[in-house]
Amino acid sequence: MGRKKIYLNSFSWKTIRNKLKNMKRTDWLIVLLAGLLLLIFAIPSGTPYSGKNQSGLEQEKDVEKSKEEAASDAVLQADDYKQELEKELETVLSRMEGVGKVEVMITLKNDGENVLDKDVSSDSNGYQENTVVYQLEEKEAPYITSQRMPEMEGVVVVAEGGGNPATVSAISDVVTALFGVETHKVKVVKMTAAK
Repeated sequence: MGRKKIYLNSFSWKTIRNKLKNMKRTDWLIVLLAGLLLLIFAIPSGTPYSGKNQSGLEQEKDVEKSKEEAASDAVLQADDYKQELEKELETVLSRMEGVGKVEVMITLKNDGENVLDKDVSSDSNGYQENTVVYQLEEKEAPYITSQRMPEMEGVVVVAEGGGNPATVSAISDVVTALFGVETHKVKVVKMTAAK
């Protein structure tokens, strides 16, 4: 079979116009959706910044600085998180019958974790992993996809009603229910009388 040769001048505006006139409603809908899709991909989103204009070494240094700053912020956030939990637990426990005045100390196993977005590319030599960064007020910051809260290690409750076994059991039950801490990691003691 021979191939048909199509020449550019065989198409004329008249044939294009006739094809457009004969298009069905569904054909127009497909063309419209395809155009919208192209428009969406063409508009820049402005979110993650790849940092292509910097050398790899400069970009790596900026990301490392940002990671260190994020780590120090995580420690501060973990401390704030711990203090907020202690305050809320004191409020809840002080409202329980028989507990009385209460003080709480919570210890954390870690400071939590920021999960960073990674751009993974592979070739015949293996794969390369780069942290995705974005521009933040003249400096780059890593793009955080999720944040894991600090894990709780143990809880100590000092309560006026800590001498009553029923109150101690109720406090332990509340703490384990709220925080998922194992019962042997919750200690309830009696508060000494103020002098």
